[in-house]
Amino acid sequence: MSKSIVLKRNDNDDAKLQQMQSLQPKALLQYEYSSALGNAKLDLGNVDYVLATGGHGNFINRKPTKFNGADMDNFKKWIGNLKGTAKAFILDTCFSSALCPVFIKFVPVGGAVVCAHGSGEGWAGSFNTGNGTRTVGAILSGIIDSAVSLFGADSGATSISLLLNKPHGKTLFTVNSGTARRSTLDKKKSFFMDTDEEIELKELDLYLRREGVMVTPVETDKLKTLLTENLKMTIM
Repeated sequence: MSKSIVLKRNDNDDAKLQQMQSLQPKALLQYEYSSALGNAKLDLGNVDYVLATGGHGNFINRKPTKFNGADMDNFKKWIGNLKGTAKAFILDTCFSSALCPVFIKFVPVGGAVVCAHGSGEGWAGSFNTGNGTRTVGAILSGIIDSAVSLFGADSGATSISLLLNKPHGKTLFTVNSGTARRSTLDKKKSFFMDTDEEIELKELDLYLRREGVMVTPVETDKLKTLLTENLKMTIM
């Protein structure tokens, strides 16, 4: 499978760089600072998936303020120069769901964007040669299983969410929304995890709806099914 990778470089992450290189991406964009991303020009080509990883994201004062370690001004400059398409984008950075409406423009109808609806990242560790024959959907479902095993079946401890570009609209499926959100946040706190505030997640829902994305709460098993059915490309 063809893929492109956008990697925010950090101190002492040479092993992660080697891991990403071993996937043999069609394009690999590395950057350390926001300005380096803003000045970069990347032609993704027409690939099966794009993986963005390595940096933090934020959603502050009812709007996205950082993507994968880059401020919004430089993010917008990069997006303005971005070319190509992908069947799926995997955005392994906190609050990346806020930028789904931007990335879905590079995804054909029937394609998808995987994102974090709230805080949570670190999925890219499973994108390695050892998992090369497994599908992206199976890998992400396995990450959810690990969270369920640790935190319980009713937990949305993983913020992995899925935006589908359907012919009749754009729908974001997430366990980190709706009536179950309060119990999810309480459970995270009971494990002394960093948690989002309920109000900021509600504001994130409203922001996406204004951007034309319908936020749809689902149970864990349904989300796993959607990931498996819509992300059938293999890691390598």
